[in-house]
Amino acid sequence: MPLNTRAPTRLARKSLRRETSCHRRVSSPSACAASFESSLRLSLRLIEEGIEHQAGVHIFGLTGGIASGKSTVAARLRARGVPVIDADELAREVVAVGSEGLREVALAFGPHVLRPDGALDRPTLASIVFADAGARRKLEAITHPRIAARLMDRVDELARAGQAIAGYEAALIVENGAQDQFRPLVVVACPEEVQLARIRTRDTASQKDALARIRAQKPLSEKVALADFVIDTAGSLEESQQRTDEVLRAICTRLSVDPNRYFAPV
Repeated sequence: MPLNTRAPTRLARKSLRRETSCHRRVSSPSACAASFESSLRLSLRLIEEGIEHQAGVHIFGLTGGIASGKSTVAARLRARGVPVIDADELAREVVAVGSEGLREVALAFGPHVLRPDGALDRPTLASIVFADAGARRKLEAITHPRIAARLMDRVDELARAGQAIAGYEAALIVENGAQDQFRPLVVVACPEEVQLARIRTRDTASQKDALARIRAQKPLSEKVALADFVIDTAGSLEESQQRTDEVLRAICTRLSVDPNRYFAPV
């Protein structure tokens, strides 16, 4: 069922004030883990409370592993006219310069994660959180509720614009236990050696760093096991696009949406 976003967004604003004061007191690993679990429960509750309206846009999940080809699939969906909300974009927004989220990140990790211009130094922060699960939980405890609230706002805009379906592209849907809030779930997959090659080429990362990024997420096989649809991107771009079109038609059928809405020539 689709998402009704207005009430969850109001809840988010109240809950974020409580979460912010909690983060300032987080110091020990156990406290960090508790704060992360609290934030994760809040994020899922915002989404769950939105799945109650009878008319509006239906959000399906688009996930996979790092460098598995999610962006390629998302680009094809957008070309077909399907809006895709990018979790990475939301994550950047919630730690933008001057934001409460950025202040909390700097407080939690120190001023060295900021660039001289005050913006977040993403490579420095990434080197910390990809190497330390506790640090990653600390960061997610800060960002998850804010991302969930921003997601609700974005979905509300799509519903008011008359969209029938939209994708939510996020690498950690399964890790966060949110797969059932984003059905049907589409998992984009490829062999690990393909992931490694893509990461090393794209980010000029070492073999060790590339492996650490892959290992920081659940194995793709576990995500595939939970998927409604799987798109394998190990082949050519044309093959990936063809499979994406097949999955989009199947999603339309499952959700009783007219596929002709999305299959004008591209």
